[in-house]
Amino acid sequence: MAAQQTEHSPYDCSTAEEAFDDWRRKTLWAHVLGGAGIVVATWVYLAQTRQTFAGFLLLLVVTAGIAVAVAWCANRLWADVVGIAARDCDPQKCLEVVDRVTKMRRGRGFANTSDLAYAACSQLLGYDDIALAWAEKASENAPRPAHWVQIIGVRLDVAIRARDWRRVQQLRDQALQLAHDLEDPHGTDRLVSAQLQDLARDLVSQANEGLYRANGNWSAALEEVGRLEAGVDTPLAEMENAMRRAKVLELVGMPQLARGQYELVAAGAGTCAMRAEAQRWLDAHPRPEVTQA
Repeated sequence: MAAQQTEHSPYDCSTAEEAFDDWRRKTLWAHVLGGAGIVVATWVYLAQTRQTFAGFLLLLVVTAGIAVAVAWCANRLWADVVGIAARDCDPQKCLEVVDRVTKMRRGRGFANTSDLAYAACSQLLGYDDIALAWAEKASENAPRPAHWVQIIGVRLDVAIRARDWRRVQQLRDQALQLAHDLEDPHGTDRLVSAQLQDLARDLVSQANEGLYRANGNWSAALEEVGRLEAGVDTPLAEMENAMRRAKVLELVGMPQLARGQYELVAAGAGTCAMRAEAQRWLDAHPRPEVTQA
């Protein structure tokens, strides 16, 4: 059974410029309110007749708490931006917003995050060479495990589309190793590590599905599609898995079942390259006319 899907992003009905303006306004307010909170806390501490060490420690705790809250808000707002691709199936608009955000939010700590957003959107739009270049750039900046999941994911999608099965096998092995490494979180948040491990295992299933399909093992390929279906939690993931199922069903010799999946992708994949691919298949395989007796 598929996981419950998220709703559309807050920017589903907005233009790229409107989405960026909203992100900028909310981000600035988060920082202004956070800064004001720190100023007030510091003023209260300094206004005390007798400044104690315990009061100073309390000030540090409050300041740290405000900083964490501002960082959490910033992460949530960024998630809304990348959700334009994942939740609205609109990587073109997402790319335009990311470009505006990156020009405003410069810094080494944000470099990998923005590079991988560029890579993912480029891959979804079918610009494979550009996607690989951004993924390579991100891999050179000491990426964290979460970044490696995305890097391998972009490279894997490109390799499957290019039918480079040797590369797919290499990336599957990398995903397996990453999943194994995440079994021991080494002090990191165990819940986050478990989530990343699930994502790495999904990459293994994606690679296996492509390899099974290439080798003509249709039943095994459909099993992997079913396994991936259990983790579908966004409209984009649903479209990607429908595309996988369509290709297997077509090769099995079930064009009518494949048609249903291609129609789903053609109707719901937004600006993703797979939408045009699905539409081309539908145009090349028109529905047979039903003749009345």
